Amino acid sequence: MNCDDFLPSLETGSPLRRWRAHRHAHRCPRCAAALAMLDQVKQALAPSSDKATLPSHLRRRWMAAAQADISSEPSPDRYRIGPQTTWLRRTTALAAIVLLVVAVAIGYKLYNGSLVLNDKVTVGPITVTQVDRAAELTRLDDEIVQLQAQVSSLINAAERLEAQQRIVLVLAQNITW
Repeated sequence: MNCDDFLPSLETGSPLRRWRAHRHAHRCPRCAAALAMLDQVKQALAPSSDKATLPSHLRRRWMAAAQADISSEPSPDRYRIGPQTTWLRRTTALAAIVLLVVAVAIGYKLYNGSLVLNDKVTVGPITVTQVDRAAELTRLDDEIVQLQAQVSSLINAAERLEAQQRIVLVLAQNITW
């Protein structure tokens, strides 16, 4: 063994190479000094053997709390979401979103006064309602396209939220690494 191979063999070599490195350190003063410095660094970085102890009443409470945490771990089945529940949640969320969007659109149109349901013409005791059906259908078609775009974006947001919830559940199941 030469001095260049000493340090790598001392820590990372096979048992035979480590034994040879120790033997070389006992014969070579330069490597013996390096080994002494390495031992001092190891001792300085080693965990302290002076363990701070808690008073007995606090230690008992600490251990009781730790045992309670261990014994009350929920089962993994508790966090499992069934496919029927997922389908029901998605459908409910979608229906609520569609109703909300329709209600907001109607409220906005009524508030701004641009929702014209019909034109009324009163002649004497007779009231005649005139409706431009083509313009009404065009307006409704435009609103349907807007609602479909909003619903698709809301569905995407709901799917992202569900994925986030699943990630949280998986992380909750794997708290201890």
